[in-house]
Amino acid sequence: MIKAVLVMNTQGKPRLTKFYEFRTVEKQQEAIRNVFAVLCSRPEHVSNFVNAESIFGPDARLVYKHFATLYFVFIFDSSENELAILDLIQVLVETLDKCFRNVCELDVVFNYSKIILGSSSKARKQILSEMGYEFTILTADIDEQSIRREKPEDLVVALAEAKADAIIQRLLAEGPLEEDAPTTLLITADTVVVYQGIIREKPTSEKEAREFVKGYSGSHAAVVGSVLVTNLATGKRYGGWESAEVYFLEIPDEVIDNLIDEGVTFNVAGGLMLEHPLTLPFVDAVVGSTDTVMGLSKELTEKLILEAL
Repeated sequence: MIKAVLVMNTQGKPRLTKFYEFRTVEKQQEAIRNVFAVLCSRPEHVSNFVNAESIFGPDARLVYKHFATLYFVFIFDSSENELAILDLIQVLVETLDKCFRNVCELDVVFNYSKIILGSSSKARKQILSEMGYEFTILTADIDEQSIRREKPEDLVVALAEAKADAIIQRLLAEGPLEEDAPTTLLITADTVVVYQGIIREKPTSEKEAREFVKGYSGSHAAVVGSVLVTNLATGKRYGGWESAEVYFLEIPDEVIDNLIDEGVTFNVAGGLMLEHPLTLPFVDAVVGSTDTVMGLSKELTEKLILEAL
């Protein structure tokens, strides 16, 4: 089983990351740091195979290849063949080389455009930073309650589009983009929770927040999140949505009280902040990606950015 795929530059900056086992954001960052520490301390002439049990647990192995400014890293268990993984990395690099003509330029390709994140969400900021992008923040002042759709997938897509429209109008009011300016991409997103067939957005009162969180106790909820990438130079938009399912253990009343008192439940869809230290111990399982639950699917965002360039 492949546990993770990492692409990072020689300064330790992640360019692409994908974890196939549930890990908190903090644990993902710690793993990336530890992997880089191992890679940068290894002499050029040594093997590309590393025991990774100290980083990823029992039976974990690491295979890497160093091309130009980038490390390509796969972490896996003994059910996978090390030489086959090494070949897989070669195929990945060759494929990227065909797409971008020179794999040596990938470090630039992944970071040459200007990105605007149309969100004030701390989780989305953190996720986009983990992906290796530098960006500026602009927020959309829209009335989300005025936009209604029956299906959660349609709703999150419509809200992401409305946010993009509002930010673009704000940018146009400040003046047109310069013709020779670097490609500018605007990323907007939205997330809702679906519990027992009912769409839940941010709770509007303490009573509603308490009902939301208490309902998750010993139960499960779906999270639906959209991502929209707009190329501001061409006006073309590339969007999509993903979903994930979160299963919970019984959540004690005192934990719910503390979450309400901290106020964190009012800032997130469905009052559900998966990564919060009070919530995390009571998460039984996540079916799908944790970054989708947190508000920005890494895989979908990366795909849409590449399509928009």
